[in-house]
Amino acid sequence: MNKFVYKDHKRRKILSHIEKKNFVKKIFFNNTLLKNSFRINSKSNSNFYKISKVKLNNRCIVTGRKAKIAKNLNFSRIQLLKLSRSGFISGIRKSCW
Repeated sequence: MNKFVYKDHKRRKILSHIEKKNFVKKIFFNNTLLKNSFRINSKSNSNFYKISKVKLNNRCIVTGRKAKIAKNLNFSRIQLLKLSRSGFISGIRKSCW
């Protein structure tokens, strides 16, 4: 399972790096205070990088499971129960009906 977690972590790093580069390029291109030649060169010299976000999976931090992940906490359902029962996650209690 560690192989999948490592791969996903690596893809997320690459994606965040690419998004930062694209953000800077968009700022240069959309800035009207710069000269037009500089703005056009900044976009034409290097194309925007592309990576598919579909390949990224939400995975549990502890186990690496990709099924039934809590969105806010990045834990799988099983680990969330274990951690909340042992008291590592504060503010979560079993609800009674």
